Amino acid sequence: MAADKQCGFDGLKADGTPYRVLVVDDSIIMRKILKKVLCDAQYEICGEAEDGGGVLELYKSLRPDLVTLDIFMDQVDGITVLKEIMAYDKSAKVLMLSGAEEKKSIIKAVSLGARGYVVKPPNRLILMEKIRKILK
Repeated sequence: MAADKQCGFDGLKADGTPYRVLVVDDSIIMRKILKKVLCDAQYEICGEAEDGGGVLELYKSLRPDLVTLDIFMDQVDGITVLKEIMAYDKSAKVLMLSGAEEKKSIIKAVSLGARGYVVKPPNRLILMEKIRKILK
């Protein structure tokens, strides 16, 4: 698999091992897009979930380097999941995704500890730049 040279950063740590990502989104299409973009850049998708229920347990067992988390999901929303993750691990690196640029939700997510947000569908280069900054 080739590194994502266009964005100037790939998914490998200095020791050559891939960053591990947990993808959480209720849209199967969005999960596929995120997984494709991340895998193309040599990130390892260590897990995925279609709603927020059980994500904290996945986080605890998988210990990902990054979580991509949809804000709006049917069962358990991303804000609730973010609160749970941050209560468990204050140093968690979470990138929120939203179908709309809803300032109130984005501000709340960032105030709760999210490291950033991306509007869906994400531009690949913008997504990779946000991830690079979070993992730096």
